[in-house]
Amino acid sequence: MSRNAPTSPVRSSLRGLGELACFAAPVTALLWALRGPLASLGQGLWGPEQPWGNGDFVGNFWCWWREAELQATGVEWLEATGWPGGGGVLDQLFPNRIDAWLALPWFQLDSWWRVWNTMGLALPILAILATVLAARLAGASRMAAASAGLVLAMSPTLLHELGWGRMAGMMICPGVLALAAVAAALRAPRIRSPAALLVAAGLLLVLQAVAYPFHGLAAGLACAVALLASPLPWRRRGLWLAVLAATIGLAGLPWLVSQASDFSALAGAPPPAGYTSMPAAGLLGLGTVPERFRLLPLALPLSLLALGSVRARPWALAGLAVLALAMGPRLAWVLGGPSLTSPMAALMAASSWFARMHHPVRAAPMGLAALGVAVALLLDPTHTRLRWLRVAGLASLWLGAFAVSADLARVTTWNRPTEPPGVDAARWLAAEGDGPVADVLSGQHMAGVALQPWHRRPLLETVQGYGPASGGAWSPEQQAAAVQLQALARGDLPGSGTLASLEALGAQALLVVDRQGHWDQAPDPQPALAALTTALGPPAYQDAQAAVWLLGATTPR
Repeated sequence: MSRNAPTSPVRSSLRGLGELACFAAPVTALLWALRGPLASLGQGLWGPEQPWGNGDFVGNFWCWWREAELQATGVEWLEATGWPGGGGVLDQLFPNRIDAWLALPWFQLDSWWRVWNTMGLALPILAILATVLAARLAGASRMAAASAGLVLAMSPTLLHELGWGRMAGMMICPGVLALAAVAAALRAPRIRSPAALLVAAGLLLVLQAVAYPFHGLAAGLACAVALLASPLPWRRRGLWLAVLAATIGLAGLPWLVSQASDFSALAGAPPPAGYTSMPAAGLLGLGTVPERFRLLPLALPLSLLALGSVRARPWALAGLAVLALAMGPRLAWVLGGPSLTSPMAALMAASSWFARMHHPVRAAPMGLAALGVAVALLLDPTHTRLRWLRVAGLASLWLGAFAVSADLARVTTWNRPTEPPGVDAARWLAAEGDGPVADVLSGQHMAGVALQPWHRRPLLETVQGYGPASGGAWSPEQQAAAVQLQALARGDLPGSGTLASLEALGAQALLVVDRQGHWDQAPDPQPALAALTTALGPPAYQDAQAAVWLLGATTPR
């Protein structure tokens, strides 16, 4: 039979089904591991255990709402936080808006959480599919490429980000697609125009950096290491790296200029949560560290073996380089144990912007995508040499993944309340006027801005206590008001000057919300309620969660 004879329709269909199964297998494994939480996907919010007391979650929610408002009405709500001076602090704390832009066509305040849940599941699936694609383009067989997706899909560190609703930790598909473009370019001479693929990779890396700068750094590092470690002649490696770098520079420069103020604000505040880095025990998947800090148990040992394979070595080195980034400025075996200074500490010391990236562990999923490609090339059973050993390695990888699936299911926390505490009071406030409101108890947390979408009033809000350190410009009056609100939260009786100064700033309402069931560190509302009742009489509005006192006349809507 001629080698140029057309392929039969049956054979073409089988190949198509095999390709589909290759991409579907790791996604199916992920969905199987999440079968319990998936049952409640349409019933409640997907996010952290206490979503409305979680700064990351509330900040993302507010930015989603703000972007939708800006598009629909042109109203810039940054001018209505930190009243009366306005402020960009919240915007600067959450500069990654791609997920908000994606949600705009479907964002409705009464059902926004459905979009959040859908994106929270779809984005990791896209990253898994991109990992399989990268493995296929690197030359892995279908069975092996499916296993590349498994390395990412079933690693507890990814599922922790997924289950806790951290959108910044989920939007990694642009970076993984950049890896796929590099994989395609490295398959020259089959590719006629590798330069075009490298330009595409550079554009995807810029998009990844816009989504989350630290993931952009991790993806760029992985692509650069894969190019430099490839078996191509050194001259070609340097040329291709130059094309990639030039694309990033030319495409990313406008974004860097537009975000310059945001970066300066980020650099101005120290990491509020310290550094959460990947400990060495987590690299081996050991249970001595929490799920967020664990890889799939066989991922690292197989990646080290992949260093001995010419085909797999570039991807193993790329993944290991990113995992070194994920280990952060201090190298330790377990969390809180003895540690050594890592090379990343020098990078953070040299740049206050890098020092602000206080969750190095979030780079791990990007490294896992590269390691998945390396594992796929190492264990590809289509190679005749040691075929049964390769098949055994793939089987062990899949069995190990399903063995830890109980851990993966445990870290997801779904079916949470879709509205913040005090939302009924916020709706009542919305009907009473437009004047600024002071949230007495939210002081050192972003809980106050969670209610703004419903009451739609300016906020006398000190967003998480950052203030001028994050680029804000509080006036002396605002600073004094913050101190006075803290005194009210403690239960101090307000003096005549306290209420007068708040009214002088324009505040027309005081809001006290019981958030203790939604935030571990939420202050007890009882002292504030008692003090304000003594000074001002019964509240104008009160329910089981909140109370509102009106100060002076309000502006009718």
